[in-house]
Amino acid sequence: MEAIEHMMSNLELDDVKCNVCFHVNREPFIFVRCGHTICAGCGGRWLASCTYCPMCRTQVKEVEIHHEMKAKAEEYLRRHPEQESQHDIRYEQNMHEMVFWSIQQRKQPGDEDVVFFGPQPIMPPHFCPAEAADYYESVRIHNIRQRLDVLRDRIGEQTTLVQQQYREEMFNRMFYQNEVSYRDEDHEWQMIHGRGLVRVPRSTNRNYCPLRFRRSHSS
Repeated sequence: MEAIEHMMSNLELDDVKCNVCFHVNREPFIFVRCGHTICAGCGGRWLASCTYCPMCRTQVKEVEIHHEMKAKAEEYLRRHPEQESQHDIRYEQNMHEMVFWSIQQRKQPGDEDVVFFGPQPIMPPHFCPAEAADYYESVRIHNIRQRLDVLRDRIGEQTTLVQQQYREEMFNRMFYQNEVSYRDEDHEWQMIHGRGLVRVPRSTNRNYCPLRFRRSHSS
């Protein structure tokens, strides 16, 4: 017990960071075949286009949450709260993972890029091969749907926090940094594929005329 406490108290950032984005890996994915870990957001973004491990190129067939590393990351953040990722980064990571599992939910059992989430199910000994395959697929879909429910709840909670964070950043830029060129009416919320709700300049909207907008708001 003392050895575990000593290890937890001496954690460094290198012990708990994601090998892709270098943020604290508070939701670590472990690729069961090769044993490499990355955060769930980077895993979802990577696996959505390529089902190979980004570090050793082993094909990814099974993904689990690395509970030991998750406990280490939570303990590290408890001792070093300044290393916590901002709300918009966590929101974007959850969106990447949600997109990936939404794609996996529509995969067929014979597809080469099917990924199983969670521990492997124990097959009843009396199942024939066809029954075992159906049972395996039903468990895979059930686990994915449970994960999607968790992600939807997180995204729903984080949306308000992201909006509040952006409002605070806008206030700081306008009043503390004197960036008068940054105007709230020049930005809008848009749903960006793969990223979710993102604040972007209105100039990217084809139906928006900046001069007409400013005139209507200047009167």
